Amino acid sequence: MKKSLLFALLISVFTLTNVHSQSGWFPQYSPTTADLNDIVMLDDNTGWIAGENGTILKTTSGGTNWEQKISGTTYGLNSFGRIINNTVWVAGDNGMLLKSTDGGNYWLPKNSGTNVNINEIHFENINTGWIAGDEGMIKKTTNGGNNWITQNSEIYILNSIHFVDDNTGWAVGEDGTVLKTTDSGYNWFFQIVGFYVALHKIRANNPFNGLIAGNDGKIFKTTNGGTNWNPKPSGTLNNLRALVLVNLYLHWIMGMNGIILHSTDGGESWNSQNSGTTKDLNSGFFANPLCGWAVGKEGTILKTTNGGVSFIHSYNTEIPSEFSLHQNYPNPFNPTTTIRFDIPKTANVKLTVFDILGKEIITHVNEKLSAGSYEVSWNASEYPSGVYFYKLITDEFVDVKTMVLIK
Repeated sequence: MKKSLLFALLISVFTLTNVHSQSGWFPQYSPTTADLNDIVMLDDNTGWIAGENGTILKTTSGGTNWEQKISGTTYGLNSFGRIINNTVWVAGDNGMLLKSTDGGNYWLPKNSGTNVNINEIHFENINTGWIAGDEGMIKKTTNGGNNWITQNSEIYILNSIHFVDDNTGWAVGEDGTVLKTTDSGYNWFFQIVGFYVALHKIRANNPFNGLIAGNDGKIFKTTNGGTNWNPKPSGTLNNLRALVLVNLYLHWIMGMNGIILHSTDGGESWNSQNSGTTKDLNSGFFANPLCGWAVGKEGTILKTTNGGVSFIHSYNTEIPSEFSLHQNYPNPFNPTTTIRFDIPKTANVKLTVFDILGKEIITHVNEKLSAGSYEVSWNASEYPSGVYFYKLITDEFVDVKTMVLIK
């Protein structure tokens, strides 16, 4: 009787728990509720996040733990520069520039020579870098940030700046603005995308191949250095704010309402990935083709260890006769286990994992599935040893089972 009562109580607790959809992306603990604007990683383990109110977070554990660092400012911080020789730059509002030479533990202010908002900073090497921002501001340093020289006087707000070598770079911004330089920024000239829409991010693999992400789901691609920027279908009208090029073929885009898009053909076509959040995502970073992060509104931090793809697979061609949730295997497990379930007809399906206190850990499935037998794999390397529960919910069926993680 006590066992039945406990099981019923668990069902009740889990039903009241707020379940968020999660596939290949899972939330990481965030020590802040400030909006997060940029992330940069040195490798799989070490990285930094910047955000509003002078927020700087650092991890040395791949994001399992994020430690708040003292920035010395309350201005919003918008962009990290490339990490070179243990030197990290971060730029932000009101011309704020901070530099760390000890791997991001201590930060010192540097004079940018401007009081307009800096929206992005890019360093090509330890000495040469650029900043871009409001009022069309572009400045360059050739002595490691000790002095910054103005390079552009156009009035357009510039949201992003990116160089592929010492000479060739682009800056993009409001009203479809695209600027290009081939002489290290001494001269900038306009390129045309054909849409008067805010452009938020530009990235390029080389002087010929590049992509731009902007508002209203706009994506533009060039293969000839920007002489032509061709629109590509994104499948969304959400504003797109972050763009990550891992190599010539693998790309990710993040944006409003938790949108994450993925391309495996160099940006010609894009597929949506399930981020598990509706929070706006402002930045992303991939340490390798499988391990990546996304950050955004209200302290949101997401991570993927499989490139963001769904964990769900069909394992049997026969149609099952009834709903069922199978015991995970192996059980106990360390750190990966497989969960199988059957649905005899098309149904809305949620499969979620909770800890012993009923707190949501990860929701592997939250979608309509056709009749069939399915399995998901859970890598629990981010979680401590203990008892966990997994729950299957459909339109007509609910079941909960227990599993044990032993490390």
